[in-house]
Amino acid sequence: MNGDGLITMLDQLALVFSLVILGKAALDDWRTREISDKLWISYLFLSLPYWILRLALLYLDGTSTSTFLILLMVTNLVMAIITALGLGLSGMWGGGDVKGFMVMGLAVSSLPFLLLDPTSLVHEVNSLIPPSFTILANAYFLLFPLPFLILARNLVKRRNESHRFDFPLGTSFLKKIALLFLASPYHLSELKRWHYWHYELMELPMAVRDWLDNQADHFLENGDDEENLKRMEESLEAALNQGMTRWIISFRIGLLDPDVDVVVKKKVLEFAKQQGKPIIWAQRSIPFMVFLFIGLFIATLFGNLLVFVLIGS
Repeated sequence: MNGDGLITMLDQLALVFSLVILGKAALDDWRTREISDKLWISYLFLSLPYWILRLALLYLDGTSTSTFLILLMVTNLVMAIITALGLGLSGMWGGGDVKGFMVMGLAVSSLPFLLLDPTSLVHEVNSLIPPSFTILANAYFLLFPLPFLILARNLVKRRNESHRFDFPLGTSFLKKIALLFLASPYHLSELKRWHYWHYELMELPMAVRDWLDNQADHFLENGDDEENLKRMEESLEAALNQGMTRWIISFRIGLLDPDVDVVVKKKVLEFAKQQGKPIIWAQRSIPFMVFLFIGLFIATLFGNLLVFVLIGS
């Protein structure tokens, strides 16, 4: 087997185990919004030798094409790491998304575009794009219709359950419009049936919003041991008891620490029940690993969806 044949075989094996591992991660994310670190460690141990061996084989080949493929490999990995860390630090991605996408930058260095004509322009353009960018673009392309689906659902439900669609006093017109695209009003009983990580509260007592802005970081710095979490819960309860009980819409960007997240939601739901408030605006959390997996699967067949739509096959 020559060098090109060996690289092709390695690429195929790496793609297969990427689909298997990301499929398992997507299933876990869908069910629990939690992905075990053991899965990413296994993925890393499989991916790193592949990436190093592929790099070495291309380097030994020494052709201009191999030089370009090396550059594409490195760009792909760097782009995956920078993107994952950037979105993770901004709070837009959870830890599982960050780890999975970074390792994917190692494991998916090439895509076969199985359903594209190898002589077509769309295949040629796709071959110039780092795979990590293609997978990410596909994931967000699939997510794009979601706000419009949420809006449509809200408009339909509003016709039959208009009492649910009250907004907190003082909510601006623009916030109301944004809320209809991003969230829905849910009954407390619905929220209590879900795991805390399956939704984000878009409506909070003002006291909780102020607590998150001014005090939450102090407890985050002290770790997630049981004593610290108890003090945090007491601090949040004290903030609620001191007033500022008016409810507001809060488009808070950034994921809380999972333990803080659970405490805040638990206290907010308890407070709503005490106040006799049956409905809260909330957003179903997105299992983004599901979209990354589908994005990878589509990339395997068609490459970048945007390129496929704009150029065609």
